[in-house]
Amino acid sequence: MRLAVGDRGNGRVQVFNFRHTPAIPKDVTGQASANEIQVSWKPNTETYLDAYKIYRSDSPAGEFTMIGASSEPFYIDRNLPSNRTFQYRISSQATGGNESALSNPVTAMTPKLIPVSPKKIKIEPSEKQMTLSWLPNTEPFLDHYRIYRSRDAASGFELLKKSDKTVFVDSPLPDETVYYYQINAVGKEGDESPAGEVVFASTPKAALSLPPVEITKLALSEIFASAYKSYESNPLGKIVIKNNTNKTFPRMKLSFSIKDFMDYPTELDIPDVPAKSELTVELKPVFSNKILDVTENTSLQSEIALTYYTGEESRKRSRAASP
Repeated sequence: MRLAVGDRGNGRVQVFNFRHTPAIPKDVTGQASANEIQVSWKPNTETYLDAYKIYRSDSPAGEFTMIGASSEPFYIDRNLPSNRTFQYRISSQATGGNESALSNPVTAMTPKLIPVSPKKIKIEPSEKQMTLSWLPNTEPFLDHYRIYRSRDAASGFELLKKSDKTVFVDSPLPDETVYYYQINAVGKEGDESPAGEVVFASTPKAALSLPPVEITKLALSEIFASAYKSYESNPLGKIVIKNNTNKTFPRMKLSFSIKDFMDYPTELDIPDVPAKSELTVELKPVFSNKILDVTENTSLQSEIALTYYTGEESRKRSRAASP
């Protein structure tokens, strides 16, 4: 603001410039949350106020440096490290005028980024291994999980593995051995959750010697002679082939026959059966006309033969059943 004063005696005009100085902001507070601090204060009432200036010190004895400005009576200081103390002072700036003195300092401390302990930990023992799974943590600052293991929970746990997944397979393990596990979550700055629940299980006994491939299930329906041709498209039954090995089994053939009522066996090329898995195969016989002679007192005998190869040697497994 300008003020002009006339001096008639000396024949001159004197001009005075007035610069406003706003009041120092009051009632400054700091509210900390994850990686940020919100500084708030009571708004000034001057009509010539332009903005507020925010100053920060990273240590109690450090200098205050301007980090930002705000037209509102608050400021959010983001992307701060966790578990750190900061001090803030606020000034007010007049439009085309002066800056006030700094307010009294306010102190705030960012919290540690400690995740909660993982929930609903499950353990599933199987041959020579344990499979652990748990619900994923939802904290945005989660970095990874730590899997701890012990043979005796009372003697403490040792770190087994770090993982960013929520499923972990511990193998190979000896048979009939008890293991204890504990899963902790770790934040991006290294803060670890409190010790969570302990789960434990024993690895099972060693499996009995099994054939590489076997027919584990065989189911046949009742035969209706009058509808014998429909079985060429609608299955009479099904079998389940199980691969007990750790590798895919190829080159298998299946033969299915019902004695005296089929001119030729039904033969099928079986697709590859993956390791440790099962495959269901439908049985669709092609009957001869002799099937029309079947009555409810007729005894029917069927045979299933599965041919597979170990190296260049062929082997066969058979099952018999009655519809």
